[in-house]
Amino acid sequence: MTELSDYKRLVEAPMISSYEARIRSLSDEIQRLRDALSEVELAKMPGQARAIAAQTLRPAPTEAQLIIARELVREKPSTSYIQRKMGLGYNHATRIMERLEAEGLVSAPASNGMRSIQQKTNETQK
Repeated sequence: MTELSDYKRLVEAPMISSYEARIRSLSDEIQRLRDALSEVELAKMPGQARAIAAQTLRPAPTEAQLIIARELVREKPSTSYIQRKMGLGYNHATRIMERLEAEGLVSAPASNGMRSIQQKTNETQK
């Protein structure tokens, strides 16, 4: 009996992991759709209500996301680069980039849309 149950476990394990990956993928897609819907709904709201709703509907970047983004902008200070590497929506990546700009890590976009790195890393300062 134990041999059959061990075999069954080995056969079911890949199926379960593929289901988990599919669930994660669907969960990410649902979050992207929610973000898009939030943007549409926000655009319809009048001024003050829009500002209040924006603070509640748009999730602030987590500290972990900011740490990763700080390292990524040292390679290439680009919103779309952060978006691709972190698997985020463009609007969320934009909020992260704006936060990094407020921290002084990257410059404001130049007339051509490009940003530059403002702070040096610890290794280059020494």
